[in-house]
Amino acid sequence: MKQEVKDMLGMLYPMEKAESREKRFERGRRTKVLTAGLLLAAVLLPPAISGTKGAVLEAYRITRPEKGSSEVLLTVDSGTYSAQIPLEVGAKVRTGGELEELFSEAFEELEKRMQGKNSSLSEVEYSLVLPDALPELGVEIYWETSDSTLLQPDGSVCNHELEKPAGIVLGATVVYAGESRKRSYPVTILPYPYSGQELFEREVLRAVGESSERTSELDYMELPQSVSSGELYWEEAGRSGASGLLLLWVVLLLLLYFHETSELLGRMKKREGQLLADYPDFLSRFLLLLGAGMNVRGAWERMTEDYKKNGRCRYVYEEMKRTAAQLEVGMPELQAYEIFGRRCGLLPYLRFTAILSQNLRKGSRGIAELLQSEAREVFSERMAQARRKGEEAGTRLLLPMGGMLVLVLVVILVPAFASFAL
Repeated sequence: MKQEVKDMLGMLYPMEKAESREKRFERGRRTKVLTAGLLLAAVLLPPAISGTKGAVLEAYRITRPEKGSSEVLLTVDSGTYSAQIPLEVGAKVRTGGELEELFSEAFEELEKRMQGKNSSLSEVEYSLVLPDALPELGVEIYWETSDSTLLQPDGSVCNHELEKPAGIVLGATVVYAGESRKRSYPVTILPYPYSGQELFEREVLRAVGESSERTSELDYMELPQSVSSGELYWEEAGRSGASGLLLLWVVLLLLLYFHETSELLGRMKKREGQLLADYPDFLSRFLLLLGAGMNVRGAWERMTEDYKKNGRCRYVYEEMKRTAAQLEVGMPELQAYEIFGRRCGLLPYLRFTAILSQNLRKGSRGIAELLQSEAREVFSERMAQARRKGEEAGTRLLLPMGGMLVLVLVVILVPAFASFAL
């Protein structure tokens, strides 16, 4: 681990001496550890030392919370035995005026909560919020309703089938320390606020039920022709086939999209193969022109002109045409040849453009030798590639040859077994 730290410091601070940077690192680390230790001691030690010991042993008192309850873990020691005791400390029990004040506060809190999403208790459309306790006040609550078919003690409102407002009475009993108080609240429950779509569906279902009951003894079931919102037009679902056609259309588009992408990838692979196959011929022609006394640009332009007369489309010469056009508009040769290599994107062309760039930077001496060496390497690679393809072809021929062997065996063995049967 120490050696890894040294290596990392060497990479982070290469201009400093190893001894000084290690000392500085160790000094900074010790300072941080010491500072953090002091801060933690200042925060943690006072509670650990004092805790609740002083409050219990000196005054034998624990302050109660104003509301609800709190849990305290105490340690008790008699000199002979000691134990830890979890203690729940409840709020002070209220009496007299404080008790009435507590009940008033509890009912006020309930009246705030019980409406829920409703605007008031005189317009109840949704469930009420009826808690069974208020822990912050330490009280329990019991609910009762005059009609549990409309309003249940848990606050659920059953108004989905209600057609007109209905009034009931909701009672709340608050219990605290054996004392209780009760209040009653008039509640008006309204029909459930269905949306227009929901009302339409309910009306249609009701009309269908009535029509089904009316024609139950016939050979057919008659559908309703109209409801309050207008005339009805019936059609059996799933017969049009539009959704199926839409799905088929989406699938075909996706297939076409991926087919185009796959075809583009195939073309790129074909371009790469053609560039590799044309490289030896391209390099040989370039060397021939240089040997005839032309300079690099003259050989480039001559090969481009010959290609224009030929009429065949080859990717490498198309790239040469593009480079020749860039040279004509004034682009420096060095930049143009480097861009040509990057556009081809293959290692042989990058090596070729590197040789040209070296020639332009340092002069033309030795460029022919470098290109000849490159040509020999290319032809060696081409021969090795040809051998690999031959080996792959031999491997692929194993399966047809095995099939032919099976056919030969069948032709020989079937007549032989037939003659034995005779």
